[in-house]
Amino acid sequence: MGGIVQVVCTGTADEIDAFVGAIVLRKPVMARIEGVTREIIGTTIFHDFSIGQSSAEEDEIALVPADIAVCGDCLAEFYDPDNPRYLHPFISCTNCGPRFSIMERLPYDRNTTTMDDFQMCEFCMNEYTDPESRRYHAQTISCHGCGPQPIADFRNNGGVLALKGGGGYYLVCSPFDEAAVQKLREIKKREQKPFAVMFRDVEQVREYCSVSEQEEAALVSPQRPIVLLDPLNDKRAADCRPCKSRGVWKNYASNFPTAGIRSRRFRKAAKRSKKAPVGRIWRSWNGATKKL
Repeated sequence: MGGIVQVVCTGTADEIDAFVGAIVLRKPVMARIEGVTREIIGTTIFHDFSIGQSSAEEDEIALVPADIAVCGDCLAEFYDPDNPRYLHPFISCTNCGPRFSIMERLPYDRNTTTMDDFQMCEFCMNEYTDPESRRYHAQTISCHGCGPQPIADFRNNGGVLALKGGGGYYLVCSPFDEAAVQKLREIKKREQKPFAVMFRDVEQVREYCSVSEQEEAALVSPQRPIVLLDPLNDKRAADCRPCKSRGVWKNYASNFPTAGIRSRRFRKAAKRSKKAPVGRIWRSWNGATKKL
């Protein structure tokens, strides 16, 4: 259902108490339990575990799941040349990946997202149906063989790249290219408001900004929020065009990559020039006034 998980189990009172306690204490990393209600019903004896079809009925807790930044386990696979999902731009599992940005309606299931167009291959299906896999019933599961592939579109030119992702287009440009930033402002109809700058990691953002322990914790959290940072007093930091509004230099609005597609672009940029700045502006694009 929209925001409720219904679990039907059989066992002794002690077994059920232990089962409910385990759900609360050993819930998935990003799961949030608002409350647990128990009710005795007439049912049959179960001998195995299964997940039923979601109900389309409305309920009083219609929670819309938020996107979650790619997790450490997926990143390890992403950078492993021997892994089948090496550099797969849409790598994800039950602990990470897009939710809100690819949803078409509730409940959150594969057939109600943009992933419905991509039929799982045998490799992905085996993980999807394996209770021991962290991709068990992961609605965004895919690989190079069966998942979406990013498409670069240079029609906007002027140093701005349109990159097609799982939920729409991203507009990408260098924050150090004044002409590209101006072009992006024209496309987005955002004449003055500063843009956030995405950096590869903590090491890179420290080249331009002062980062406290609290700020670093926020930057690397699964939510990957945009964090306002104090800039360093050097020319490179001052050359960041999006941080200026009406000629006044502002703090850096910074964040980190949230998905494989973004990490892959940083990797390509770093390969082209290890000395050149590789921070990027990423903006969603489905129209001048629409979000992704």
